[in-house]
Amino acid sequence: MVPDAFETRRVYRTLSADGEPVLAPRIDQLRSYATLVPDLATIASQWRYVNSFSTGTIFQNVSRVPPALTRPAATSDPTASMLQVLRSMQDQNVVLLLSGGLDSRTLMALLHGAGVRFRTATYGVPTMPDWMIAERVSKADGVLWEGIDVRSLSTEEVWTSMVETAIISEGTYSVAHSAVLPTIARQYPSSVIVDGAYGALLRGGFANRLLVKGRADLVTKDAARVEKWFVIRDLEIFHPDVRSEMIAGSRALLQNALDEMPEFNASAGRDWIDEFFLRWNVPGFVSNPQRIYDRWLRSEMPFLAPQVVSDVLGMPSRARSKARLFRGWIQAFRPALRTVPFVGKKGLVPWSCAGDPWRTALYARCAPKHKVSDSGQMELGIVSLMGEHLAERAADVLSTSTVPFHEPLVRELTNAALAGSRPAAQDFFSWLTLALALRA
Repeated sequence: MVPDAFETRRVYRTLSADGEPVLAPRIDQLRSYATLVPDLATIASQWRYVNSFSTGTIFQNVSRVPPALTRPAATSDPTASMLQVLRSMQDQNVVLLLSGGLDSRTLMALLHGAGVRFRTATYGVPTMPDWMIAERVSKADGVLWEGIDVRSLSTEEVWTSMVETAIISEGTYSVAHSAVLPTIARQYPSSVIVDGAYGALLRGGFANRLLVKGRADLVTKDAARVEKWFVIRDLEIFHPDVRSEMIAGSRALLQNALDEMPEFNASAGRDWIDEFFLRWNVPGFVSNPQRIYDRWLRSEMPFLAPQVVSDVLGMPSRARSKARLFRGWIQAFRPALRTVPFVGKKGLVPWSCAGDPWRTALYARCAPKHKVSDSGQMELGIVSLMGEHLAERAADVLSTSTVPFHEPLVRELTNAALAGSRPAAQDFFSWLTLALALRA
């Protein structure tokens, strides 16, 4: 068991009672060898920040086996290396998980360019913009498409998927988004699922705001100044007695990550940002779906193929930023895909703005907004499916956690999610994912 360069599949290590090392591909497989002790710094890092900056795990006495393989050197044109990855699937039954965004549509064009026959699938609820645009673009392209409504899933199967996902991802991959995987595996039993995960890394889509507005902070490499650009949640969900320790621990991990980077130079800012996120987002954000998909089905993440990553990031940053490379792939292999708009955060986005954050922001000021955004709809679909059973199971998870949560706030969050609050539903499932991973 050896992890690849990006740890898309982690390997864990602990010591048995007699001091012998034990390896496992899943952290729960080590419970019979040692009493797992939570690591508050790592837990805080992955909860507070956009991704974890820890080289460890959520348990103090479980370590990660470091990758034996390094990233390959850039050797060829990124188009050639990407097509080579996709052509290896020519004899497979391929199902592309299609959203309304740029990344999965770029893979759609590339699959055509590689001569791979495929179908598309989208999961969620039919009112989601992603669902509607994915169906529309598939039909326009003449590709067979299927939508899977999460409200029609088996509740027991969904719960099993949630528990497995929380453990496999160390509490980072929202269990609401993995609920559909057993159904996908059953409907496409001999297929390879292709996912557009991490497309944003290659198209220059990571941390644009930080790159523009956070330069002065990055120059200092001081975690106390830089962390505001990475914080996505506070620690109110945890008991007050541990919050100070968790803040200090997570900040120390960020400081270590910054110290390992070269000095920030604004003229090469995009390259610095991409390298930083490649070091920490890909292996530190355990929600990479590869390992989670492995539990139920075969999958491929072409945007994380090591040679593809090296060849893309070997290009001058200007040649790939603002999705220039992705747009070029669509134009070269399936230009008709440009005719259907893309799903943005606030509304639909035309081809002229796709992948360009500044044009998109200007366009969004006067363009029609989504009647109902994607945000939180998946979570509310699962809430409507499971109802009060979800509250009962959440209460059980809370009572068996090895980390002290702030129980009144958890109960308040649960009630708000059950009442139909989309923001509360998202936060609830983030908490449930972590709490399931930390159960005694």
